[in-house]
Amino acid sequence: MAASMIVLLHCIYVAYSRMTPPDEVSARAGLFLGIGVDIFFVISGFIMMMINDERDDGAGRFLINRICRIAPNYWFYTFALAVVGALYPSMLRAVDVNVETVLKSLFFIPFIRPNGELQPLLGVGWTLNYEMFFYLLFAVLIGMSGLRRTFAMVLAFAALSALSLAADQGTAFRSFFGNTIVFTFAGGMALHLVFRKWGRPRPSFAVVALAGAAAMLGPMLGAWNPPWETRFLLWGIPSMLIVYATLGLAPSGHAVARALERLGDASYTLYLSHTFVATAVFVAWQHLGPVLPAVFIPVAFAVSVAVALVAHRVVEIPLTHTARWAFEARRRRPA
Repeated sequence: MAASMIVLLHCIYVAYSRMTPPDEVSARAGLFLGIGVDIFFVISGFIMMMINDERDDGAGRFLINRICRIAPNYWFYTFALAVVGALYPSMLRAVDVNVETVLKSLFFIPFIRPNGELQPLLGVGWTLNYEMFFYLLFAVLIGMSGLRRTFAMVLAFAALSALSLAADQGTAFRSFFGNTIVFTFAGGMALHLVFRKWGRPRPSFAVVALAGAAAMLGPMLGAWNPPWETRFLLWGIPSMLIVYATLGLAPSGHAVARALERLGDASYTLYLSHTFVATAVFVAWQHLGPVLPAVFIPVAFAVSVAVALVAHRVVEIPLTHTARWAFEARRRRPA
């Protein structure tokens, strides 16, 4: 659901922002779907706690597993975009493709684009910069108990947010740590503590959680995007309530559930690849006739999902397995 919200958001953006003249109201209306990122960060915090409880990996092993899971697929699409930018610079007007921007993008180092946005070459990669930083902090705190680790994570984010206020405006440090979205990771960790102690929420609790999220988000629905300084309060907390409610869903073997599970497996590839696909669909559509957003948006969404399901199997899984094999082979190598 979280990944699909972002895909739909960008399909709306491509449809309306590239029209002549652009329909800014319609494009901004879709920004509310950006809460999918906050939901995913909550899920990430929850899953990291669950994984650590099940495996009890050390810091080094934890980081290796996270790098193998995240980096190869991301690097594939970053290199693809770098090649496109080198061959057709006009297609990447918002960012310069050079050695510095490529290396910073590949190694998850935040930087400010010429247009003032805190994004790597692959725009959606800004969230992965936060993910990798969260993994690094999680690895540092991995020896602590769950409660202490969660509390330490909150303190670390609070300290970095406070330090960001002393940094100059327009710097990557100020922009990166000034976004309170980082606290959603800790929110997911806290949810796991609740889940581990009390188990799945009762249906009545799940309904109350969803009602609370709706009450918080309802007044904001529409052409609005929260300031980074208040994002956790306005979107992060409702995201926690949404994720908490979904924890009450029991596993199901129905065909619909299996289809959603397959889409969930491919959600990372869907997230990384959909901007390529939606843009390609738009360019091809222009050669056929006028772009009608009401038709283009569902078609671009469906094509993005279809491509992601294929790319997950032919790109993501082989790359991930190869990376893990390389690390394991290195560990087995005699001294």
